[in-house]
Formats: sequence, structure tokens, C-alpha cells
Amino acid sequence: MLCLVSLIQGMTAFGFVFIGLSTLEKRFFLTSLQTGSISSAYDFSSLIIAVIVSYMGERGHRPLWVGYGCMLFCAGSITFAIPHFVTPNYVHQEVDSGYCGLPNETTTCDQLADGMMGSEDTPLSSYYWFFIVAQILHGVGAASLYTLGVAYVDDNVSSRQFGTFMGIYQSIVVVGPSLGYIIGGAFLNIYTDLNVDENSLNIDVNSPLWVGAWWIGFLMNGLLLFIFTLIYMGFPKALPEREKVMAERRVETQKGRDFTTEKGALNHLKALPRAIFSLCTNLPFMFLNGGAVAAFFMVAGVSVFGPKYAEDQLSMTPSEAAYAMGVISVVGGITGALIGGILINRLDLKFPGLMRQSIISTFLAIFACGIFFAVCPTVDFAGVTVGYKNSEPFEGSFELNATCNSRCSCSSSYDPVCGSDGIQYYSACHAGCEVDILSTGEVIFSECKCVQDLESPSGLGTVEWGACSSSCSYRWLYFVGLAVIIMLGAISGVSGWTATIRCVPHSQRAFAMGIQTLFYGLLGSVPGPIVFGILLDSSCLLWETNCDGSANCWLYDNKMSARGFLILTASCEVIATTCLILGLVTYKSPSEQSELDGGMKEEFASQDELDTIA
Repeated sequence: MLCLVSLIQGMTAFGFVFIGLSTLEKRFFLTSLQTGSISSAYDFSSLIIAVIVSYMGERGHRPLWVGYGCMLFCAGSITFAIPHFVTPNYVHQEVDSGYCGLPNETTTCDQLADGMMGSEDTPLSSYYWFFIVAQILHGVGAASLYTLGVAYVDDNVSSRQFGTFMGIYQSIVVVGPSLGYIIGGAFLNIYTDLNVDENSLNIDVNSPLWVGAWWIGFLMNGLLLFIFTLIYMGFPKALPEREKVMAERRVETQKGRDFTTEKGALNHLKALPRAIFSLCTNLPFMFLNGGAVAAFFMVAGVSVFGPKYAEDQLSMTPSEAAYAMGVISVVGGITGALIGGILINRLDLKFPGLMRQSIISTFLAIFACGIFFAVCPTVDFAGVTVGYKNSEPFEGSFELNATCNSRCSCSSSYDPVCGSDGIQYYSACHAGCEVDILSTGEVIFSECKCVQDLESPSGLGTVEWGACSSSCSYRWLYFVGLAVIIMLGAISGVSGWTATIRCVPHSQRAFAMGIQTLFYGLLGSVPGPIVFGILLDSSCLLWETNCDGSANCWLYDNKMSARGFLILTASCEVIATTCLILGLVTYKSPSEQSELDGGMKEEFASQDELDTIA
């Protein structure tokens, strides 16, 4: 049941949210920095909560603690979908008003107001705060899931079996976001406003102006999670096999780090500073935290902006990018998690072996980051990357106006077309087109003064509505390499997670994971998407500024964004490897007698503590 709850949580927080960010940018006029902060709000909100919940809940009824958190998560999912229902239908630029020659065609902000305003004249970009609040509820609600939930499993299986269970659990955790990508991608193929007939639209799913039904998944998963949570809350405080498991447990706590407290909630709370000091002076644990910080910094950034990177770098639609990311995450994540769990079980790995497995996996991932050396060419865009009527590189800031479209008074609304010369134009108007032709439902513009076509009698070319398609030979290399990175990360994650539990006292397992959540959240998951978002914004070549002051980026410098991804990902892997090596070097195993005495002490203390808090 923990796997099912975690599956739905992962689908929502790391699947539907991440794959919908590029769509939210278009629908609510948000920047990459803002969408990155939406992702980071989840991690930031869970930081302090995870520490408190894991410390107090360690001795309480863990299924109930986890269940109450999941109820908050359900509320967050509903909140995330609310902006769809309180805003008017999505309005996009009409393609048949975008060619040169129409009188009074320049669109003013007043004319666009209805499309950019929500209920009661609220700018659409202000609904950004709904997503922030929803993510805060998501983060607070999930705080107990990966701490108390995992500790509950560890209480009821042997140390050797725990590795296998963690492999299976980690596989499910990976499948969650992957299913979110795949199912969310399918929802993005459905037009966002279900009351609108798609056949009446003059755009389709391949248009950069298309906005899919990003909100459906949040409502669906909110209901499913509510049902499964009610079942999970029915589990007992301790399973019948717990006493037998505890009697056979082997202690691998860092030497000199045994920790117990007296009975009672008040005494337990008073011991909080001492508990924090005990963990923060446990060097292997702290170096494991450092490795987790680097890993989650990269994972959070790539998870949030990986689909967007694929859309821009590989010329894919949001749904195509979502499906591809989902498939490779499933393949790489499940394979890595199962391999990691099986190795732990078969080799009966102790703490040093767990660390070596993590070190090897993370070290190999450094070389896998080389996939970002493969750069797909940036599309030829008139006035941005190439000059008008030629394919020579365009130097300096972009200039969309030229002699060939000077009399057209073109709108600033982005409505891309692809010329017969293979160059992309901001709109049919900017291509100097005067006549539109509707042929078999396809919009084609002709007599375009900015488009050269030597085979045409007039020397003028045509354009087709939509962005130019671009084939990149590196597409499969990118996805295979990313799958390898995910697989190696999953192997390292399973062994690292298990090592964290093994190097701290039994009574501090959940609290240790809460402290680790604080570290990798505050220094990894929170700043990661923000830094990756700033990176993408800095590589933007073409911004469209909206009437409310917000902006959309429509074209990125592929070489610059790829170089940034390479530097950030490889640096994170190097830092993680270094921290793991230091964690192994500083580990001191307890003596045989200390293991026996310490193990009995922790067992009885934990058993007494179990009955002190409901």
C-alpha cells in the first residue's frame, strides 16, 4: 500500500507538475524562473516539516502520520487545478489575421485583454500563486511519506531483505513520475477547454500555441490518493513480525553514535537538540547528505526542465517530450533500482559495500553526462539567428522588422510560420505574406515578400503555418544517455538510502531521513530548478513581452543551453562522488561486542518508545 500511495504522489508532484510547466508558461504567461520556483516550492515547504514530523512521528502511529499528510497532498492537487476553472477559455492569436495587407491589424493590449485576464480582470500571471500554495500543500503532505513510511518498512523486514524491498520501492518511486510523464503527455494532446470543439480551432497539437488539458491529472490523482490513503491508515502501529525482526537485527551504527531518550513525549522533545547534534557530528551521515544534495540538485533541475530541453533542443511537442521522458525514466529507473536492490541482497552488503556501490555508480554517471556535448542546431529564424532573405548568421540583438515587411504593421503576437526557404518567421505578417490560401484544411500563405523561392515565377516563396520541423541525428543518443544516467542514479540512490539508515542509531532512522530531506531540499531540490531555469532564460534568443509585463521565450540558443546543462550535471556528479568517498573513509565500524550491546540497547529503547505516543 505504501508503494501505491508513493506511486500516485510521484505521478502528481514529479510527473504532472513537471510535464505541465511549459504549458503553464504559455497558458498563464510565466517565465522559466517562475515555473522553476513552482517546483522548488514543493521541496522548500517540506524542509522544516520533514524534520519535525520525522522526529515526533518516529515514536507514534506511523501509518496515521503518513495518512494525514497524504490528505493534505490531496488538497494540494485540487488547489493546483483550480486556476483552470476560475479563468476564461484560452485565447490564442488567430492565424487568419496574421498576414500583411489587412487594415488596422495591429493588435493592441486592450484587444488582447480578454485573453490575458482571468476572472474579475485578474492578470493570468497572478494565478502563479495558486500553484505555489498547491505545491506547499504537496510538500507538507509528502513530508512523512519517505521518512516514516520507509522506517515502518525497515521495522518489519530483516536488514538483508530491506535492500530488496528498497529496490522494489525505489522502482515504484521511479515509475510514479514516469507514469506522470506518459499519462500527462496524453492529457496534453487534449485541448485544455473541454467545452471547445477541437475541430473549430485553427491550431493543432503540433502548434507552439497549443495548450493541453494539464489539469485533468491533478483531479484524477487527488481522488485516487484519497481512497488509497484511507486504506493505508488502517494498518496497525506495529506488525506482528516486528519483535522477531528486531531480535535478529545487526547494528552498523557509526562508532560512538548510540542514541536513546527517556519515555514520554516531553522528554523526547527536550532531547531534540541532542539528537540534532548527534546526527550532525556523524561524519559518514553528513557526507551522505552532501552527496544527496548534489544528486537532488541535478535530478530536480533535469526533471523540471528536461522535457522543455527536449522540446527546444530536439524540436519535439510537449506530449512527445513527455512520452519520451516517461519511457526512459521507467526503463532506466526500474532497471537501476532493481539492480541496486538485488546486489544489496545477494552480496549482503554492509555499510562499506553500500558506499562502494554508490561511488562506482556516481562516478560512471560523470561520463554519461557527456551526452550534452551533442548539440542540435538552432533553427534558422529570420531576424533572430539569420537575416531576412538570406541564411547568413545574424549578429547583434534580434530585429523582426525589415524592408520587406515594413508596411505591414505586424502584431507582436507570436504565430510562427515556416517558409519554403526553410527559414522560420515570427508570423506570416513578418514574412510579408499578403494572400492566405486554405487548401484541404491547411493554412498556406503565398506571395511572401520576405521569402525567396528561385523556382517561383515571381521569385517569392510561400509559408506554411507552424514552426519549421527540424530533424536531429542526436535524438536517440540523448535519450539513451539520459536513460543510463537515470539507471546509475537509481543504483546509487538505493544503496545510499540504505546506507543512511545503517549508519545512524535505530531510534534515529526516520529523523535522520528528515534531516537529510532538509539538507537535500534546502541546498539541492529547491535551488536546482531555479538555477536550471535561470540557465534556460539566459540562453533565450527571442522573448515575447505580454501586456501585463510577463514574458514568454519562443527560441533558445541550443548550444548555450546544452553547454549549461553539461556543466551543471557533470559538476553535480563530481561533487556527489567526492562526498561519497569521504563518507566511506570517515566510517568507523563498531566492535563485535559493541554491536551486540548497542543493538540490544537500541532495540529495547525503541520498543519502549513505540508505546509513548499515539
